[in-house]
Parts: sequence; structure tokens; C-alpha cells
Amino acid sequence: MSVRGFFLGLIKLLIFISGLFIIGFLSALITINLVMQKEQVKVPSLIGKDVVDALEMLNSLGLNLIVESREFHQTMPANTIISQSPAPGKLLKTGRDIKVSLSKGTEIVIIPDITGEPLLRAQSILQEHSLKSGYIARIYRRNIEENIVISQDPPAGDKIRRNATVNLLVSQGQEPVYYCMPELVGKSLTEAEQILQNLHLTIGNIDYEFHEKLEPDIIIAQFPESGYRLMQGEKVNLRVSKNKSFENEISTYKVLQYTVPPGEGRQRRVRIVLRDEQGEKEIFHEEKEANDQIELLIKVTPGAVALIYLDENLIKEERF
Repeated sequence: MSVRGFFLGLIKLLIFISGLFIIGFLSALITINLVMQKEQVKVPSLIGKDVVDALEMLNSLGLNLIVESREFHQTMPANTIISQSPAPGKLLKTGRDIKVSLSKGTEIVIIPDITGEPLLRAQSILQEHSLKSGYIARIYRRNIEENIVISQDPPAGDKIRRNATVNLLVSQGQEPVYYCMPELVGKSLTEAEQILQNLHLTIGNIDYEFHEKLEPDIIIAQFPESGYRLMQGEKVNLRVSKNKSFENEISTYKVLQYTVPPGEGRQRRVRIVLRDEQGEKEIFHEEKEANDQIELLIKVTPGAVALIYLDENLIKEERF
């Protein structure tokens, strides 16, 4: 073989090997491209869809849903997708994340009707509607119980932004009755007690003071003084005269107070017995309801004990 023939054969071999290499490289490139295309999916449009439906759609495509933010929207209901990233139509490999923003619903709410509700319940209803109670004004109303909402501003049915305030007008119940303190000085203790009872006032403390020119049980002084403005149920303290024969006695008047506690039944039997040196004497025996107030003006001596029975059970001892 000549040298020329040898070189020609070598060149042909090199060309053949190069061709095989190029064909292999192109085949590999085409295969990789086909594989890459099989792993990519087109991002669907999620805007306006419920988050649960969007999640199912992305799962079927091998993509993940990530909630990136939440915000109020005037038209889209709560849990509806407002925006997404990447945008619809973009090609993504499976396993990639789609970030979305969800609607928290409209920022405008309709004010509920809370008139006639107790104040605490009304405030709870406002909170349930993403609202707050604002300024609370109070006014006496004879026929409306205390702490009941009389009116509201803005009124029920109006539209308002979330977290706004609603002002309330609340009942203070029946307006208290006020009396002008009568003149009791110079009257007997019995007369003074009847006068105060007629005015729905009560006797508080009674102090005795020897007075040479006055018969016993005559009012020497009163607190507050006559002409003073008193609210129904307030107490009036008295200073009462005593004579020499009474001066050596050690008895005095005291006010016994007791509040009936709640129990299983509506009515509870209250019995009060006064025990002193002379023995025991029943001074009170009635059926009372829970939270009723009992006030007794009793004449006692030091060491006397008031025994309070509730449903025939001794529950309290009041010593004087």
C-alpha cells in the first residue's frame, strides 16, 4: 500500500468516528430535551378560585400551593385567590411552588341589631362582627332594666368598615328617688322610725345620751341634718335621750343586716333568734328569696348573740 493510500484510509476512519460522535451527541441532546419537556407543566390560572379547589388542581399537576399573604377584597369572598406567582401559562418543573394571595373577604360589614341586649352580650355580638363598642352613654329609663342597650349609632343594617366603633345608649334602670331629710329632733324614736319608714329611709346607728330635761327616747340630733338630700334606702343615724333610771342600763339599739344566699329552691326560710341574759327570743321568721336584704333594729345588751338559721340550719352568729 502506498503512503497516499494509507493517509486516505486514515482520513476516512477519522471522518467515520467523528460522524458517530456527532450522531451520539445529538441523540443525547434530543433525549435530554424530551425528558425536560416531560417534567415541565403549564401553570394554570388560579385567580378567583377557592383555595381548596386550587390546591386539588395543583396537586394533580405535581405543583405546590403556598399561601403568601391574606388581604381584604371588595368583591372576592373569603379564601378566594386574588393573585398568583408565577403567572398563568408559564412552564414549570413539577415540584415547584405557586405562591398565592388569599382574600379575607370584604372589609365592609353590616351592623347587627343589638338594641334590647345586655351590654356585655351586645359588645360580644359586635366583636363577632369585627366591630367594637365606642362611646357608651347612660340614661335612666323606668321600664328598661339596668345595663340594657336602648339604641345604637350607627343603626342596625348600615354598612361600616371592619374594626369601626358603634356608640351605645344604655339604660341605668329606674331613676332613684330622692327625699328631703325631715326634721326629727324633738320627736320620739317611735315617731322618727315611722317617718323614715314612710320615706323608704332606714335607721342606722343609735347613740344614747343622758338629757336631764328630756324624757327617754327623744331625738336629740340627727345625721344628716334636716333639709339634706337623701336617696331612697340611705341610712340615718340618731342620737337619743335617756333618763337617769336608764343611764345605768347597758342595752342599746343595733341594726342587724343579713343577705339571703342563693340555694336549691327559690324560697328560703330565714329565722333569727336573739340570745341574751334573759334567754332566747325569736325576732324574725319569714320565707325569703335569694339576695333579699334583711335589716332589723333590735335592742341588745353586751354579750347578746343573734343566731341566724337558714332552712333550720344555724349558719351565722352575730355578737354584740
